Amino acid sequence: MFFRTLSGRFLLLTTLFVMLAEILIFVPSVARFREDYILSRVERAQIASLALLATDGMIDEKLEKELLANAEVHNVVLRRDEVRQLVLSSPIPSPIEETYDLRDAPAWQLIRDALVTLFSPKSIVLRNDSPFRKAEGMEPGIEMLYGENPGPFVVRANDLDFEVDLFDGQKTGLYLDQLQSHAEVAKFAKGKRVLDCFTNQGGFALACAKAGAAHVTAVDVSATACEAARKNAAMNGLDIEVLEHNVFDFLKHAKPDYDLIILDPPSFTRNKKTLMDAMRGYKEIHLRSLKLLEKGGLLSTFCCSHHASRELFLDNLADASVDAKKSLRLIAEHSQRKDHPVLITLPETGYLKGITVEVIATR
Repeated sequence: MFFRTLSGRFLLLTTLFVMLAEILIFVPSVARFREDYILSRVERAQIASLALLATDGMIDEKLEKELLANAEVHNVVLRRDEVRQLVLSSPIPSPIEETYDLRDAPAWQLIRDALVTLFSPKSIVLRNDSPFRKAEGMEPGIEMLYGENPGPFVVRANDLDFEVDLFDGQKTGLYLDQLQSHAEVAKFAKGKRVLDCFTNQGGFALACAKAGAAHVTAVDVSATACEAARKNAAMNGLDIEVLEHNVFDFLKHAKPDYDLIILDPPSFTRNKKTLMDAMRGYKEIHLRSLKLLEKGGLLSTFCCSHHASRELFLDNLADASVDAKKSLRLIAEHSQRKDHPVLITLPETGYLKGITVEVIATR
């Protein structure tokens, strides 16, 4: 995935990866995790990712050369020691690094040096604020691995401007894995009354508004997220209604004034033990959303937990449709961008699944 910055320069935003044998790196000791090894893998992964974009029809030969000359890291997935991972993200020349593995810590200097050598970033933000860190016996935290805090800045995606903050913002500042889904769902929005639930920075809401939706309502329980959505809307000259509200309560009391409802909640579960509780949560928002839609209405719903399979998620929606007395037709399926690769031997890498259905009959 790539963006054009406000200055017009292309920045590559795609997963940097190599062949499966090179991704599955089993290294028993950090001593063997050498600088030249890291450097060569990241460099070769960069070329492989560009080739993927080209074969996917996203870029032509001329643009490929331009991107290769000005490429920035998005995701580097290095798997070692029984499939532990390091993920790097970057919408600007300031890569973000996230790690959940205690054993990766001694390699940071090597990784930092490799990134600086290859990409000459202005800064590198180390975001170790995942709750999974505690399971590894490490405290969560955010720090600068290289350079200075870049502060808030603007990136462009899907012809829309977004303000992101790598250090103080949520996660890596912008959900890059959903950019494709924003565009896909927006294709259904023209002339429709749209409800975007769990809007975060307004990704779906802004895409639908730009696509010609008659009216867009965006809902999120976070005051910070709502403010970000309003700011992004104003920056793009788009008119959306942003409401700070608990989505479960909002759907319970909302009137059937929508033609397209989008559900993109945060993960409802972080482990298998709470999976069934999470599915009850999805069932509730599915049921309440379907009750608000008449014949011809559309529901786009997403799940970002790898613990819930696509089949389980679809069954959940089907059960909700029976209870809502609505017959649904599947019109589109969604997934993470190819810059977030799915490895067939690692099912958890296919974490994001999305479904768009149409109400074709009510009972």
